[in-house]
Amino acid sequence: MKNKLRIGLVILITCLILPGFAQKPVFKWGRLYQKQSMLSGGNSLIGFNDVNYYTLGTIKHGWWIFGSYMPAITQNDNRHTPVTVREFSNKRGKVNLVLSGDIIYLDNTFHIFASKYNTSIDKNIIYKKTLNGDLSEESDWEEFDEMYAKNSNDARNFDFMRSEDDSKILLYRNNPVTKTSKKESVTYKMYDNKFKQLWEKKLEFDVDEKKYDILRYSVTNDGQVILLGRRDLTKKEKVKKMPSYKYLLYLYDNQKDQLEEFQISLGKMYITEISYTIDNKNNKLMLAGFYSNKGPGNLTGTFYQRIDISTKKVDIEQTKEFERDFMMDHMTEKKVDKNKELHSYDIRELIKRDDGGLTLVAEQYYVVVTTSSNTVNGRTTTTTTYHYHYNDIIVVNINSDGKIGWSLTIPKVQHSINDGGYMSSYAFHVKDDKMYFIFYDNPDNYNNNTNKRTNKRLKINVSPMPSLHKSVIGMAVVDYEGYVTRSVLQKSNKDLKVKRGLPLFVPKLSRYMNDKLLVQAHYGKKYQLGFLTFDNNAGTGGVESRKKNAEK
Repeated sequence: MKNKLRIGLVILITCLILPGFAQKPVFKWGRLYQKQSMLSGGNSLIGFNDVNYYTLGTIKHGWWIFGSYMPAITQNDNRHTPVTVREFSNKRGKVNLVLSGDIIYLDNTFHIFASKYNTSIDKNIIYKKTLNGDLSEESDWEEFDEMYAKNSNDARNFDFMRSEDDSKILLYRNNPVTKTSKKESVTYKMYDNKFKQLWEKKLEFDVDEKKYDILRYSVTNDGQVILLGRRDLTKKEKVKKMPSYKYLLYLYDNQKDQLEEFQISLGKMYITEISYTIDNKNNKLMLAGFYSNKGPGNLTGTFYQRIDISTKKVDIEQTKEFERDFMMDHMTEKKVDKNKELHSYDIRELIKRDDGGLTLVAEQYYVVVTTSSNTVNGRTTTTTTYHYHYNDIIVVNINSDGKIGWSLTIPKVQHSINDGGYMSSYAFHVKDDKMYFIFYDNPDNYNNNTNKRTNKRLKINVSPMPSLHKSVIGMAVVDYEGYVTRSVLQKSNKDLKVKRGLPLFVPKLSRYMNDKLLVQAHYGKKYQLGFLTFDNNAGTGGVESRKKNAEK
């Protein structure tokens, strides 16, 4: 009787405790398929609804090098089974059009764009066709727009951008230089979500086209257009030990026919990375990035600026150097004392938070090119090798009042050769108050190999990623309070005794779909599609946890 009572208590306690335990994200893979061919980047996700998602690829016709490729959209159900595959032609009559890569999915309809440069009239004609959601009906190519272009390269200088709520669609055209003007010029055409034109405007900026590089452009829910670029200074403008460039931001309001220019500058400090995101709810433009005291390419701190889109005023400007403890995550104490800086970090994400704050995510990325020569029988051959490095991830928290708070490091070392870093980098997902980072890693990095440096911080001895067969899939989970946990999401194929030759998860091909990620696995001509699903409490209980001192 006592044993039965003890067993009953154990079962009851287990039932009470289990719901509180964290559940890790779970891979749910579909069938294994043999691909005929695909566009670069894999089966690109181009749209989804509650019951289906759509991927873009190509289908090969013909034999060996004599075959041709046709673009195709695949309608997949949520079990990753292809429901319908529809090829579409890039021919208009006997004329081959150039697909622009712009496919917009709205109201269960695909809007596909292509163009053709006409050399006789120096114009690029943009065409559009539609496909309905079940892929059963396809329209003919119709002329959508035209633009002046001096050559085929100029003809490619157009793009479509959507507002966050899909109510506005911007056709952006970078105009070629003319004999009468060498200034940077763009044309904006704004449409609603039915592709009804709302307005058109040609703008000329007071900068030399050869000295201004356009980096990014976006449209707000209200239809205002944002354009960010970098201008190189002239010889007369340059000052010794000062940045030789300026970042210029242009905000165009068509309702007021008003163009505002903002100079993004930190004085003597060098802006080395910059990005922005639009807070449509509060009508704010949030810019963030890194700066250096020494020169381009390095970074020693974070900056943040916020612009009120309604008043066209900067209401927050902040800078903050990385803390000493943070710098010691990346280099020795001796180098920190000599004021050495970090280098080669690219901003990957800017995440808006419900409280009005912002989280910046960056990854160290660089390529090293080496050449070697070998002479045999008087004949010299030269070999060029590309080394791709994807290393530490850094996360910076910016509070709702604009103050730059904690910074933390997610350690990893990934190095590959002559593959474009295809299996490197990470998959990323945000759910509730947590950010998930999933990447290939060395299993030794999860065997409690941490040395305690201070009471607040752990120093990790990071081992580089081995071969994919021996690598684990690691997971780091960060919340908005600055806690990070690290754990093994999936053991290595070697430990799982998985045979070589089966498809392998490709982190950087993961795409957001509501509360989950659409994931892909590839090997040779084999591939799988799947979902990575996330539980609310996933990721706790890892081998490491720490908290940064946030500035309130």
